Order: sequence, then structure tokens, then C-alpha cells
Amino acid sequence: MWLNLMFYALGWFMFLYLQMVNSLRSESNGLKNDWNGMKTWLKLQSSVIIWRAFLSVIFYPTIIQKMTDSLEPLLTAYNLKIYNWGFSGLAGFGACGVLYQLTGLFSSLRGREPANFIPPITENESDTGAQENTVNNSVKHTDSSTKPPESPGNP
Repeated sequence: MWLNLMFYALGWFMFLYLQMVNSLRSESNGLKNDWNGMKTWLKLQSSVIIWRAFLSVIFYPTIIQKMTDSLEPLLTAYNLKIYNWGFSGLAGFGACGVLYQLTGLFSSLRGREPANFIPPITENESDTGAQENTVNNSVKHTDSSTKPPESPGNP
């Protein structure tokens, strides 16, 4: 039983890790592909992660049963075998993926997108400058030395 739970959690966290790495490698936001980028992503997605974890735990028995019922006949037909902990790992991975897709359908359940809070990294920015504008500092600052454009009628 404990081995099944451990592999279910491992599969669940594997999907979450792959989702985080995909987001960190995306060029549409300013998240760095390092520990600070991971922490920022986790802050942005924390409410959705908690929601998905809650539902995954509540529906654990149903998910395991559905996964077993779906794959057992297929594996038996080809004379293959997967141990129960293997089903648990696949079920954890699948549960996190399905809940990720379902939460994306409802705007109130979606996490905060990094691109809305952290602008994309430009080539001119240094490695330390991109993470300066974190979640709490989402307001864009303008340079005060630039003048507004003059109207064409005023010389």
C-alpha cells in the first residue's frame, strides 16, 4: 500500500516538474531556468497546485480503479504485466495531467501566468535583471529622463 502511494505521488510530482521545466524554458516570460525561477513559478502556481493535489488525493481510489480497469485488458491481451505500483505511478501522472487540463478550462481555477507578471527577457538585459521584477513588483517602471513626444503643432 505504501509503495503504491509513493509511486502515485512520484508520478504526480513528475508531471508537475515537467510542467515547471516547460514553463521555465519558455521564452514568453522572464523566468530564469534556475532555482529562483522555480521558486517564482511555484509562487505563481501555488493555489492551482494545492487544488490539484486536493482533488488527486480525494479521487485516489477512483483514479487507481479506472486506470487498472482501462489497462488490464490491454496488457492481458498482449501478455504483458505491470505491478500495482506501476499502475499507481501512471495514475498519479495521469491525474495531475487531467486536472491540469480541467483547471485550464475555468478561468477562476487557472494559475497566474508568469508572462503577465514577469516580462520576457530581452537580449539587452543582464542575467540578474530579469528576476528583479517579481510577482509583487508587476508594475512596469518608465525612465523618468525620457520626455513625452511633443505635438506636431508646437515647435
